[in-house]
Amino acid sequence: GTGAILDRFAAGPPATSGPPERLTVVHVRTLPPGWLGKCHAAHVGAQQARGAFLLFMDGDVDLAAPDLLERILTVVRDMKLDHLAIFPDLRPVGALQAGVVHAFEQGMLLAIRGWEMEADRSAGGGGIGAFNLVRRATYDAVGGYDRLRMEIADDFKLGLLLRRAGARQRIWSGLDLVRCPWHRGAFAVLRGLEKNLFAGAEYSLARLVLYTVVVLAMECGPLAVALAGGGFVPLAVQVASILAAATSGAWRLGRSPWLLAALQPIATLLMTGAFWNSAIRTLAQGGVRWRDTFYPLAELKRGIVR
Repeated sequence: GTGAILDRFAAGPPATSGPPERLTVVHVRTLPPGWLGKCHAAHVGAQQARGAFLLFMDGDVDLAAPDLLERILTVVRDMKLDHLAIFPDLRPVGALQAGVVHAFEQGMLLAIRGWEMEADRSAGGGGIGAFNLVRRATYDAVGGYDRLRMEIADDFKLGLLLRRAGARQRIWSGLDLVRCPWHRGAFAVLRGLEKNLFAGAEYSLARLVLYTVVVLAMECGPLAVALAGGGFVPLAVQVASILAAATSGAWRLGRSPWLLAALQPIATLLMTGAFWNSAIRTLAQGGVRWRDTFYPLAELKRGIVR
């Protein structure tokens, strides 16, 4: 219902205080060939915009304060950033959902190499669909969404393109500031990722097998070493790292770190199962159905930004 909601906003009375509101709603009636619907919509919107910054934000995101964007832009300009992505506040979340989201966020932070990003090194990079704020000149320099026509992981890959081009990039937490009800319940999260996860592996079964082996080795290896008489040091290191990560996740998700740590093995296995479910369904139907449109796998593979 995003289009109808925006139409009502555009037709409503002007703001009673502050600068005059200007909202232009562009309805895309037909989807050109060779484009995903969301990527084309973002492309059309960017073409219409005239500001020095572009904000790509999901329609169900809620900004907690009227001046939040102004404050964020002040920080971005002061720090001379080209791209700021924000993890939204997903609370409230149930116990198992918190475990699954925590496992997903851990995997994502490893994939984007967040520690390299904070040091402005060239490795890594990524973005978040809930909130991707991009400097317009940098966006144009990398080719924008025209480079991402068939990318299901478009938010992530946009950040990757920007980082490769040398953009100064940060990913921060939007706790209490940028809110988004990202599904309700653990299995709703896993179903919601069905179209994304195999795309994240670039539709490669070999990569998915490697991921599965690595995850199982990390989860089960230290315990297996201890039971085989190889010592408890690897197991102690694993438990310490799980607790350290759970402490950070507990702050973001409003759950006990002990609960998140206890759920870590289950949540990781559920995420691995979700990866395989995404792969099997994508291969079985020969593509991905997103909303009311079916995208053939061959077209999706041709559009990958590797």
